[in-house]
Amino acid sequence: MPPKASIVITTRNRRNDLDKAVVSALAQKLEGEVETIVIDDGSTDGTSEMIAAKFPQVKLHRFETSEGYIVQRNYGARVASAPIIFSIDDDACFSTNNIVADVLKQFDLPAVGAVAIPFVNVCQNPDLIRQKSPDASAKFVCSSYIGTAHALRRDLFLRLGGYREVLFHQGEEGDYCLRMLEAGYVVRLGWSDPIHHFESPRRDCRRMDLYGRRNNVLFGWHHAPAPILPAYLAATTWNGLWHGMRVGRPWTMIEGLGRGYYAIWQERNRRSPASPAIFRLYRKLVRRRAVPYLEIEDRLPKARSWTSLLTCEERAINSGMPLQVSIIIPTKNRVRDLERTCRVLRRLSPPPLEILVTADGCTDGTVDFVKSELPEARLFVHQQSTGSVGARDRMMREARGDLVLSLDDDSYPQEPDCIAKIVSLFEQRPQLAVLHFPQRTDEYPGTLDQLDFGLPRPTRSFINAGAVLRRSTYLELGGYEASFFHAYEETDYALRCIVAGHEIFYDPSVMIRHHYSGVERNEMRTHHRHARNEFWSTLMRCPFPHVLLLAAYRIYSQFCYACSRGAGWVVREPIWWAQAVAGIPHYLGKREPVSWSDYKRWLELPEISYPPVGSRPGGLDSQVYSADETG
Repeated sequence: MPPKASIVITTRNRRNDLDKAVVSALAQKLEGEVETIVIDDGSTDGTSEMIAAKFPQVKLHRFETSEGYIVQRNYGARVASAPIIFSIDDDACFSTNNIVADVLKQFDLPAVGAVAIPFVNVCQNPDLIRQKSPDASAKFVCSSYIGTAHALRRDLFLRLGGYREVLFHQGEEGDYCLRMLEAGYVVRLGWSDPIHHFESPRRDCRRMDLYGRRNNVLFGWHHAPAPILPAYLAATTWNGLWHGMRVGRPWTMIEGLGRGYYAIWQERNRRSPASPAIFRLYRKLVRRRAVPYLEIEDRLPKARSWTSLLTCEERAINSGMPLQVSIIIPTKNRVRDLERTCRVLRRLSPPPLEILVTADGCTDGTVDFVKSELPEARLFVHQQSTGSVGARDRMMREARGDLVLSLDDDSYPQEPDCIAKIVSLFEQRPQLAVLHFPQRTDEYPGTLDQLDFGLPRPTRSFINAGAVLRRSTYLELGGYEASFFHAYEETDYALRCIVAGHEIFYDPSVMIRHHYSGVERNEMRTHHRHARNEFWSTLMRCPFPHVLLLAAYRIYSQFCYACSRGAGWVVREPIWWAQAVAGIPHYLGKREPVSWSDYKRWLELPEISYPPVGSRPGGLDSQVYSADETG
């Protein structure tokens, strides 16, 4: 049974505090599973070892280097399985074992996007309960919540893009809650027993001051309507200076304000202000702290569909403006291939709206290259590799374009006018979720001189090295299964698109040149990941009883492929079998089977149109899977 609630705790070097937090999370009583997730943000005090040894039932995610708790809370939302996410700090704990159950009842109103859970700062004022509704029998709302004590709707959070990671530390809650308010959702004041917050003495006050003032400035820049923006920034600056003088830290506050105005320049193209009416409503909630929901209900915008909620696509269509195209590229230690791809992308006319690059665990100078040679790109740096699936998923959610052209670091479109062609094709096909193109690839040398790549037609899968995804559909359907790490995410996503009534379409009007680098590729490892993920996808999507036969066939067909590659492949085939078996409980918990008629309809669609029939890979380290190989 899928869990009803996920409790996410982000931690760094607070092992003893964390112990109490986890114990209180595991003690929550609820009819149905409560999932507890701990994200170790680069701890060096044995935190992960303690959790693994003492709490084996906890889902532990460890990062070797710190990414910051805003980034990690976004990550926690992506890996959580339940529709409602509870978040507490590592120095907080649930005071009773029925808090989660009580808070879940308070999502009974569809407009509630988050619940501010009552909490007590035990070390400061143990008698003052914060975030508590003044009347448990009525529905009261507020402007925001405190990060150590809240619950929120996971689907809404993901579709709104989560927390703004450029904030890095502090202020992310108010920024998200204002975006949520403009989407028609509110923060409800809770009435449960309180969370106890034992504020850890290991806090960097200087960092809190710096980011507090910086992010106050950024909040105004991102959200204040143009007519009041100058006055808002002036008031924010004065309040920051006054607070600094009052607490005896004026120079720290000045530095923080300076960082904020410098960050405005960096964020100059990302301003998306709230409407004047919503901004006034938000300020009213800030001033009054607790407002009856019925008092503001008529002032809320109608909760929008997921599509219009997350992109400017509908506004662009309604205003006659063309759709915008972003380009995303994940890369790992292929700086020379990336350099060649970037040279080609600079020649595109018209150019894309933006280029996003994720350096996924790079150690070869990729980060320095992008910063120096492609400064206009939005760069995301993963110190530890999260896999191509996770990297693409993050960029899909961060992109601002309506359409997203997905490339590898060693692939690019050959037509300089491909952006215009892409936009035209999507405008002609409203149900189009993914548009993909043929590839001339060194992996299959026969394609390099091939002229006929077939006719345009619907297909049942695509390859990310040259495909365009409609971002609104991606967010609506929840995106890739990020836990796959690498391989088969396209096919699993294509199945969900087709079942939801969308279209995967192949069109040879654009050609992708794929140099197919052998760097950072391992043919057998790719086979194992593909086979494992194919099996897991079958568990999640195929209906009973067909899932039993089809899962067995998946194993058999992949074993036949291994046999065709030689004895060395056959003896290593159990590697992915063991991985697949280990993941069965998790993916059965995420099981959302479609009808057999829909699954069969997807199976009957043709597969991608390359490589040519009868061709074999030309590289030493390559493998492309087609429908015939995967069943």
